[in-house]
Amino acid sequence: AQTAAPAAPAPAAEGVVHLVFRFEGDSWVEVRDAGGAIVYSGINGAGSSRTVQGKPPFALVVGNAKQVSLDYRGKPYDLTPHVRVSVARFTLE
Repeated sequence: AQTAAPAAPAPAAEGVVHLVFRFEGDSWVEVRDAGGAIVYSGINGAGSSRTVQGKPPFALVVGNAKQVSLDYRGKPYDLTPHVRVSVARFTLE
């Protein structure tokens, strides 16, 4: 009997981009896509990472933002200019 080859990852849909979060400390993240739908909302533990995909523009809220790094479209994205107290609210095009 032949064993099935492992399924190849599905090709990214047109216009879908990835956001990769890395958490140095516990953080709450909410990401909304172009249509305003929540594509990810949750608490993330220190030392974890999370990849979120969807269609931009994205509206983001990142709690404890100084403990979070973000790669967007394959490049590091600086959250610092968006941080007020400890929360970053911003839009990614």
